Amino acid sequence: MAGMEKETTQKIGYFTEEQAREKWCFAARYYSRFGEAINRWQSKGESQLNPVPARCIASDCMAGWRWGENGWQLPDGTIVNPMAIDGPLPEGAKKVNRGYCALGGKPEFD
Repeated sequence: MAGMEKETTQKIGYFTEEQAREKWCFAARYYSRFGEAINRWQSKGESQLNPVPARCIASDCMAGWRWGENGWQLPDGTIVNPMAIDGPLPEGAKKVNRGYCALGGKPEFD
């Protein structure tokens, strides 16, 4: 689409809740089978660097989740910044709520 720059939510720092719930959270903890509170592990060739119990809980997090800039999800699944839209939205585009982890700081743009 002419005049519309596609950008990924990962690049700009805002995520939908579904995307955020796939990210590792440094503050999350769970108990290992040895009774230790951990959030990832690596041992003898095995690793669990993004275990499900240590992932972001998005808007359920009272410490870090903040709602940010909304985006538009195009029919192909691409999410674009509202400021990048030049002209009418394509048919089937829908507004999506996005947020960020404030513990990492608010995303800044050039």
